[in-house]
Amino acid sequence: MGSRLRYAVRKPVAAVVSALVSSSNPPYSVTLLNHGVGITAEQQVTFHPQSGDSTKARIIVEALGTSHDISEADVQRAIESLVHDALDTITPLCDELAGRMIES
Repeated sequence: MGSRLRYAVRKPVAAVVSALVSSSNPPYSVTLLNHGVGITAEQQVTFHPQSGDSTKARIIVEALGTSHDISEADVQRAIESLVHDALDTITPLCDELAGRMIES
């Protein structure tokens, strides 16, 4: 825990978001604290095995604060976009990892 990362957001406004891993329970969950444009958001990601070789990932985001740079509606859209992008990014990585584990 305590690992940090930064990522750039281009829309709806250019920003850098700092993230801190606040808890990790592999392979079941990870919690991140994200901060950018005046907003702090706790992001909980949980993984639930499904039948066969699939896993259901669930992301819950709770945001606090007010941005002086973008509207509340744009903050909501940005969070939804980031969650969608996170799932699009993590899915192929998990599939690749699962394939390597099966081959071992």
